[in-house]
Amino acid sequence: MLSFKKVISILLCFFACSFLSFGFAAVTDTQTVKGTAQITPPDYDEVVITKVTTISNNTTYEYSYSVPPTNIKSTITGNAGQKIVYKVEAHNYSETKSFVYAGAVYDSSVFDGLNKLNISASSDQQNLNTFSGKPSDNHYEGVAIKPGQNFVFYVTYTLKDKLSIGEVMVNYSFKEIIYTITYLDNNQTFATDHITNNSVAYTVRTEAPSHSTMVFDGWINAGAVVVKSIPAGNTRDYTLSASWANVYLIIFVDPNGSVLYQEQFTSSSTKLSSSGQATVDAILAQLNAEAQGRHMKVSWSEYDIASATSDIIVKAIITYEGILNLVPVDESPKDGIVEYYQVEAVDSLPEVVEVPGEINGVPVKVINRITNIDGESDWNNYEENVKTIIIGEGVERLEWNSLAWTPNLATVKLPSTINYMAKNTFSRNDLFGNDKKVLIIEYNGTKAQWKALLAKSDSSWDGGLKKGSIIKCSDGYFELQGTFSLSWNEKSY
Repeated sequence: MLSFKKVISILLCFFACSFLSFGFAAVTDTQTVKGTAQITPPDYDEVVITKVTTISNNTTYEYSYSVPPTNIKSTITGNAGQKIVYKVEAHNYSETKSFVYAGAVYDSSVFDGLNKLNISASSDQQNLNTFSGKPSDNHYEGVAIKPGQNFVFYVTYTLKDKLSIGEVMVNYSFKEIIYTITYLDNNQTFATDHITNNSVAYTVRTEAPSHSTMVFDGWINAGAVVVKSIPAGNTRDYTLSASWANVYLIIFVDPNGSVLYQEQFTSSSTKLSSSGQATVDAILAQLNAEAQGRHMKVSWSEYDIASATSDIIVKAIITYEGILNLVPVDESPKDGIVEYYQVEAVDSLPEVVEVPGEINGVPVKVINRITNIDGESDWNNYEENVKTIIIGEGVERLEWNSLAWTPNLATVKLPSTINYMAKNTFSRNDLFGNDKKVLIIEYNGTKAQWKALLAKSDSSWDGGLKKGSIIKCSDGYFELQGTFSLSWNEKSY
């Protein structure tokens, strides 16, 4: 409540105020300071405007005051693009409070051409450090006016259109700072918000500095916890630092290494974005549609975004569902019989695979060292999970090493149509026999037929087998007696 002394001072000042005016194109001698009192420290515990300097058409006008934040009415005339700059000087006479410039309120009832102005406020005449605060906001970026300090700021008016004459009433507003948020990036101040209203929660800024190789991950406190808001009622200052996350790529490729999809993620990511997941699911479905009818299915190789420390390559893995998709190599098969096949490129095979006896109506008569599609290695040279091989009915010959290089192979099913097996059909090419394996061969014929088959086959067809291997026929079985003797005992069930 104002003292009697202050009331008398206000009334005297009100009647004594001089009228000063200035404009862009022409300057008169009136300007109005409305409803304020000249004050004397320490009678006032607020920010006081001490001087207003205006610059118009390279002409400077100074008006000295000793008044609290006030309504100042000015006359403005000029052409589009012309400017007038207000240099406002103030002093904080409080011994305990800090204030911040909180914007300016313009009385449009006084100035009918307000929509013809662009108005900005800054801490420098060039408007390089522009204040973002507005009177309706609850926080303001700018310089805090501490107890006993002076403060200078600039307000620039730029005419958007020609204005013959107009008056603007401006109230320069200062608000008491309740607490301050300081934003740091690499220990350098990025921004400062002065909170002047703590009746509502404060929402932490979302804007952040940029980084060429990392992505902004939020504002963190001293405990490295991301802070998104500060509760209502807070009165303590906060210092928040920009947190940065490493940026990586997750790249999905087809079996040939061609990129199908890629997405950026950070060291704090745990999974694909929802849109990214939908995209890779659609790609996988398309790959499986293309593999349909070829006894194959496609899946992605395993990946873990949450544990990534670099880019991730995710490959489309092709596996057989059971039946090998053989591709004939012979362009002109002799007598209509295809002897040499390649397995369409895959990344793995199931435990049980089947070599068909017919492909697209063409009989498969001879298995002659089936290779990968690249023709460089045996299909089973890299498939340690294959445990059972089924040779389809109609196949007649197993050529040299045709079913070799399967370290975990346990069972082979042979058709009754087979009539020849070449040298080392099941061999792994270990001359010392260290990797010979016990194998159960289920032959779809009788013991007599088996003997007839052996009479036509190479004498060392079983060079890759170990003692205990068994040939199971429909009416009995043969058992290998010695790894090196290759002698078989005939037994009945």
